Formats: sequence, C-alpha cells, structure tokens
Amino acid sequence: MISFEKFSQLHKHQLDSVGLPGDLWRRLFDKLSPSERLDATEKFHIDVSNGATRLIVQDDQRLAANSDVFLSRHLLFSDGNAEARLKLEKFSSTQLKRLESVLCSPPASLPASVGSDGVVCSQLAKLCDISESEASKLLTDSKYDVTNALWRYYDPEAPQPPVPESGADAIPNELRDVSFAEFKQALDGTEQASASEDVLQGLYKEFCRRRKANHEHDRGDVEHITTKYSWTQENEDHPGSGDEGTITVRIPVPKETKKADIASKLSRQRWTFALKGSNPVFDGALFAACIPDESYWTLGKDEDIGVVTMTLQKRDPRLPWEHVIEGEVSLSNRLLSQLDIKREEEEEEKRHRERLIRNLLQRTWLYSQTYQAVTKDGTQRPVWYVMDAHASALSHSDEPNFRCAPFIYALNGQAYSIYWPVKSLSGGEVCSRDYAPALLDVESSMQRRARLWVWNSVHDASMSVGKCPDEFLQALREMRQQDEEASTREDGVKTSASPSSSSDLQVTCVEVEDEARTQLTDGVVNVFLDRQSASVPWSACSLCRVVRKPSEAKWFWLNFRHSEWQGKVSSAHRLNRIDGEECLIDRSLLCYLLRSSGYGTSPWFVPMYDLHRQLAQTMAAHWERGVLSHWLVQPARSDISVGMKTVVTRDVRRVARMSESIPSVALPYNTATDLLDGHRYLLHYTLAVCSVKPLAVFLSLRPVIRLAAQAACDQDLLAEYTDSPGFALPGWSEKDAGLTMPYAEFTGKFKEQHKSEGGVTFDVLQYSISHCLRDVFNCAAEHLSPSCASSLNPIAMYGADFIVDKTQLQAKLLGITAQPYFSAEALDSLVRIMASNKPSETSQQFEDVVQII
Repeated sequence: MISFEKFSQLHKHQLDSVGLPGDLWRRLFDKLSPSERLDATEKFHIDVSNGATRLIVQDDQRLAANSDVFLSRHLLFSDGNAEARLKLEKFSSTQLKRLESVLCSPPASLPASVGSDGVVCSQLAKLCDISESEASKLLTDSKYDVTNALWRYYDPEAPQPPVPESGADAIPNELRDVSFAEFKQALDGTEQASASEDVLQGLYKEFCRRRKANHEHDRGDVEHITTKYSWTQENEDHPGSGDEGTITVRIPVPKETKKADIASKLSRQRWTFALKGSNPVFDGALFAACIPDESYWTLGKDEDIGVVTMTLQKRDPRLPWEHVIEGEVSLSNRLLSQLDIKREEEEEEKRHRERLIRNLLQRTWLYSQTYQAVTKDGTQRPVWYVMDAHASALSHSDEPNFRCAPFIYALNGQAYSIYWPVKSLSGGEVCSRDYAPALLDVESSMQRRARLWVWNSVHDASMSVGKCPDEFLQALREMRQQDEEASTREDGVKTSASPSSSSDLQVTCVEVEDEARTQLTDGVVNVFLDRQSASVPWSACSLCRVVRKPSEAKWFWLNFRHSEWQGKVSSAHRLNRIDGEECLIDRSLLCYLLRSSGYGTSPWFVPMYDLHRQLAQTMAAHWERGVLSHWLVQPARSDISVGMKTVVTRDVRRVARMSESIPSVALPYNTATDLLDGHRYLLHYTLAVCSVKPLAVFLSLRPVIRLAAQAACDQDLLAEYTDSPGFALPGWSEKDAGLTMPYAEFTGKFKEQHKSEGGVTFDVLQYSISHCLRDVFNCAAEHLSPSCASSLNPIAMYGADFIVDKTQLQAKLLGITAQPYFSAEALDSLVRIMASNKPSETSQQFEDVVQII
C-alpha cells in the first residue's frame, strides 16, 4: 500500500495528460488502494433495446460534473493483429461468451436496400464464379456478412455424417486416430471394461492394427474387431493362401500368460475360452458349425502383449460368418459410432469457436481503444484494448457527457480505463463519450465524418451494404483529377520509354573531389552504430570495422533522427541521414510529392492514402474496388521504431482505426501479384546517396528477394490476424533471413516462368524500376539540404520495396525506407563507392551497381 502523496507523484504525468481533474485524484486513489473497487453498477445500468446497448444513470442517482471517477478493467488487450487471435484462441468458453456479450450487442435491423441491392451479389458471383442466385443464397445464409459468405464458399461446412446403424460395421473412408482414453470410454457398460490394463492395451492395439489394415486394403467386410477379440475369415469368395474356409480369431491376454494357463473348449456349435483362475472371457454359441478336430490355437506375443490365435475350420467353407460368438459387441460399430458423434460435436464446436473468434476480431474495431506502450528496449508498440461491459456501453455523442482515458497503475502495472462525468446527469440519462477525438490540431469535418463512419450500422466490414457517401466519392474524384492535371502540365516530368536493358540507363556522372571522402584506413572504415541493426550486415562487410566508441568512428550509422547527433560530429565525419529526407521516408509526404510532380498516373505509382487526412478518399476507393478490396496498412514513417506491424486487411474499419495508434498510410494491395514457385514475393532494392549538392545516387542491381512463408492460396485473401504467412510484406526481422532467394536463382526462374510472355526478362523489369527510383529521387532533390557539414557528403542508404503486378508484369512501388536490408556482397560494393572521392568512376568497376542520378 502506498500513500496518496506517493500515488500522486507516480501518476502525475499520466493524470495530467488525460485531463483528470485534480479533485478526482483522491477519489481514484481510494478506488485502487488498498484493493480495486469497481463500483459502476452502483450508479449505472446497461440497457439493451432497439438494437443498441446504452449505459444509463440509475433512476435514483444524480451525478454532478467531475464528481466521481470510475474504473474499468480490460477484457482483451493485444497488438490488434496476430496476438489478438492467439489470445482469443486461448480464451475459455466462458471468457469468449463474456467478450461476446460486450462486442455483439443485438444487431440493428438490416436496411431495406439490402434485399434490392444487386451490386454485392454480382460482385460475389463474379469473384466466386457462381450464379447470382447462388451468390444471393450465400449472402442470405451468412446474414449479409460478406466475409462469412466468402468463408462459406471457400471452406464449406461438411454435412453431419449419419450415425451407423447397429449391426453394421462403420469403417470411415478417412482413417481417424483413436486415443486409448476414447477406446476405454467406448467399452463402458461392457464386461470387458473391468479387464486388466494389459488386456485393454492389447485390445486397443489390435483395434488400431485392424483398422489400419481395413483402411489400406479395403477389407472392412472381412476383418472385424470386438470388445474381446478380433477375427478375420477366408472363404472361396475371398481366397487366401490355402486356408479357404477358416476363421482366424486373435484374443489378447496378459504378456506373462503360459499355455498351461489357457482353457479353451471347442465343440461343433459352441466355444468357451478362459484363463485359469478367472471367469470365461467368452462362452457362447458359434454363428455356424465348425470342425473341432481341424481347428487349433497357438500362443504368441505381439510387442509387449500376449496373443492367443485360434484357427477355426468352418464346416461350410462357402458360408460367410456374420459374427463368431453370438451376442459379440463389434467395436467397429460401437466405438466408431460413438466416436463419429463425439468428433462431429467437437468439430462443430471448433467451427463455432472459429466463427465466433472471427466475428469478435471484426467487432473489436467498434469497441477497441489504444495507447502506446514502451518496451524494455525503448521502442513503442500500440496496445489495443476492450473495456468492460459498462465502459463499452458508453454511447457516442459529438457533445459527450463523459470523458474516458487509459490508465496504468504503477504499483502493479495493471491497465484500466477511467471515465468520469464532464457534465451533470440525472437519473435515466444516457452516458456518452466521443468515439473519434481529434488526432490532429486541425481536423477537417469530412475526416471526422469518415472516422465516425466506422460505427455506421448500414455497412459491414467490407462496406458492401449501404452506400458510400457522395462527398467521399467526390473527394476521391477530385484527387484523381488533380493527378491527371499534374501529369499533363507542361513542366511535368515524364518517364522515358522502356529500353531492353537496365544497362541503357544513362546519367551525367558528377565527381565530388573531396579528400575527406576517402575514409579507408588500412583497408577498412570504422563505423559506429547507435543501435545494432539486423538488416545491415556490417560485421560481414570486409571493408567495415564496427567500433563501440563514437570518438573512434569516421562513419555514423544512426537508426533514429540524426539531429540528436548534431554538434557531436564534425565535417570529418559522415552520417547516414540527410536533412529533408522526410520527403522520401514519410510515405504520405512522398505520395504528395510524386502526385504534385505529375507521377500520380505513372504505371509504377501506388497511391498511399494518409489516414490522418484522406480517410474519406480511402473509404471511397474501398467501395469502388468491391467486396475483396485489400489494403496494405503501414506506419507513415519508416525510420521511427513504433512496433506496429504492416498488415494486409480487407476490413475498412480496421484500416480506419489503426491510424489512431500512430500516423499510418494505406495502399491498395493488388492480390494478383506475380508468384514464384507458387509464393508471393517482394523485391527490396538498396540505394546509396553519396552527395547532396550535387545529388549522386547509386542503385544496387542485386535486390533482396523476399518470399512469403507459405504458398499463396485463396484462403490468404480471407484470413486476417495472422503473421500473414501468405504475403511478402515490407519490413525486416531476423526470421526473414530464411525467406530469401539468391538473385541468380530468382532471375533464372523468373525467365523460365515468363518465357511464353513475349520474352519478358528481369532486365526489362529492372530497367523500369531504375527509372522509377530515378524519378523519385529527382522529385526529392530540391528538398534534400545539408544543414550541417557532416551531411554534405553522406553515407545515406535507403531501401525501396516493390511488388510485381502479374497481369501487366509491372513493378509497383510500395515505399522508401531508411532501414534497408541487403547482402554482404552488395554492402561491400556500396561501401567502396561511398568511401571513394570519385564515386562515379568507382561504381563503374561493379556490374551490380548503377548510378541513376
């Protein structure tokens, strides 16, 4: 327990930043110490009516503004991506039901336009290659949830298998594993259930062995398994190895059994089998007559159990036996019938859980809030959380009467939400908060309407129901019109026609005569890293020596803003960062720059929508692209470690909400990307900037080829909240090192794969990539300015990510990053060029490097 003074000291920054009035700090402290007190039920009740859930002040209560503060525990917190699914999969049924009661309030009635709107049906029919009537049925069965409709199409639920009738063996077409526990459970109610563990193990192993033989040889009508023995028969219709007309019975016995312990009495119509000192294992009439004098038994062992094998000679070899002993219990029937029912119930429960988890993951974006958490290594990561039932029931209002904020209790690290009235309320009044507080100092009214559109009840996650607002569509048309106008201006820069090889790319080489550039001492250069980088193999570069002290270094490789180092380095040092580089590595600024320079209509250009300013246009584009519109969402800045993972999603609500954690951009993701050995891939190029004034940029023609972890399939387009194993996404981690393909192998396979397409080679594709990057850096040239002496001759390296459109074999730019990753060989070449006082001349020594500016 801590004092109020210590509590205030520990939490002052938090409480000031969220705006909790000072008079309520003591109230909050009292509800947390010595133990938490969740007392919202004393003041409010939850009302569920008219398809909405609301938090209502109880009739006998009144709340003055800033008179009380309430605590809310978090039901779910995660990264909003794969971690969310993993946590839900570990939830118990009770936890899932509790979360479902919060996230899945009674749905509002479907709008009248749903039944008459044929756009969704036609898009779904075209996508799935089915008739519109079949598409309509899919939508109806899935209650007009397009995601569920697509899941039903790609992963249809199998009908429940019929329960086998008694007296007939049920050997399934697909062999199912049966555990020993399930086997024993099937014996409940039989005499054999009380047998020794050895006998049960023997029966179990015999059961598994016979089932496997039946499955492999399709002899389910001949081999039989009972609760006490297994048996097979040979007759003239099924000739064997000279034993026609025999029945072979295998009886498991304890492994220490001897012949003298066995009592077997066989007559023409009856058989009694027992072990000395025990009741008979069985004693009953045979199905038909046998010949006792020609029948015999042996004792053997099968692994660690004993087995008595009886060979019965049938009197009528042509007569197939339906059983051996009258009244025998067929395990094939009994166990598999019970197992089928149990497994089907389990499968249905799994299907129900999967459907529920998918639904909850989508619904979280209607209820989740977010804050930034700082990890142990100093990086930030977004945390998305769902509040408890009372706090989640707060309605939206543009003039809210409550304010809500996250709060971390420093004493135990427990995360809460706190909410308090900012206006006076009387009994029966509805409690509300603002669902979309401003993310910027100035936020347009259309941007706010777009953010609130997430909670509009007339569309689902794909915005396939209802109609996109006209003002959103108009904003998108205006953006495209501006692109057209910029591309046709007389001063617009145009890309030249594509030649046959990247070697045709010609630039004017400008040498920078500066002795300070020659930094190789004893053949190496000393490099200081402010943080170890897994993507840059400095330790593997033969020309670099990583040093621990900044005073020993000539080159500084900084992962964060270099402004922190200004004043600590001199003109003799060289940095990997350039003033003004934001226009390259800030994806929203880069997109604006390219559009205003006339490249918005270029074939390699992919629009990057700034989700803080262009959400309305994003939603309009999503609407236009149809039911399987996918988006690549990533941080706007590539040089800030924020812990946000790049994701591919088709849920527009998720796209809109993700920008609340950090500034983000959304790119239309082309799912028809080129495949290599069935895998999607990404090309990552590295560029080196050796001079700013004049600008000198060198491109390594040996890109890193990143493969997706798994082969591409239709399910990838529907499955979300995974680590996207079917997609190759921008970004780098150590585990990605095993997902690369050697450049020579890639070009060979690329040529072979596309040899029937007019002789398209990778050189042709690479030429267009070279021109694309030249245009990008030319656009940025006037914004790059060396404000300090050390950035006049930088050692800046950037990465550029491309995917290849399969339909046009056109490379598409996904963005520029300040954290490139490349091979040690490529690093060697670029280091030699950057260390030279004549980089253009030096670059001509390398076939895999070209100067593009």
